[in-house]
Amino acid sequence: MKNADKIKSITSDAQEYSQTSPRNDISAEDIRELFDYDAETGVLYWAVDRSIKTRAGDVAGGDHNQGYLRVGVNYNRYLIHRIVWLLCHGDWPKYAIDHIDGNKKNNRISNLRDCSQQDNLRNQGFRTNNTSGIIGVSWAKAESKWRAVITIDGRTKVLGRFIDIKDAEKCRLKANAVYGFHKNHGSRKCYSKAQ
Repeated sequence: MKNADKIKSITSDAQEYSQTSPRNDISAEDIRELFDYDAETGVLYWAVDRSIKTRAGDVAGGDHNQGYLRVGVNYNRYLIHRIVWLLCHGDWPKYAIDHIDGNKKNNRISNLRDCSQQDNLRNQGFRTNNTSGIIGVSWAKAESKWRAVITIDGRTKVLGRFIDIKDAEKCRLKANAVYGFHKNHGSRKCYSKAQ
């Protein structure tokens, strides 16, 4: 396959990337011909001239509407963290790629892990609609108590109701450890830019 064929520009937003079925149809060998990767910064660069405006050495890709970075190859779009995984490990990830620090643009290989969707969900950041300030803890108005909950395998389990929010928080943190949640789960993470 010629480099010119590998690096056709994407001209339309009609082809959207689907989270449910990531593309795995290009080989590690082809990717290594197209890209260079800086493991210290997590930045992907073009290894070949792509067009008159995009040259070898330029940063590859751009923003995805879900906060990730993506790049176009052969009229297909690929999430850059999946390309990085392929470059560093030689195989496409088997599952979902989790950004350990929660920053979707931090594509340092040390910040990426191949894990099940369930494990990925156990490393979620602090939600903007959280009113208690503690993940899994909310005010139960009918009982006038703090309620601690956790979701396991798609089912929400009530851990208990508490007069003091600190007790609800302790209960939830204990449940996080019991059910294998990541230590970053529920933390207030930076999602805006790669570090």
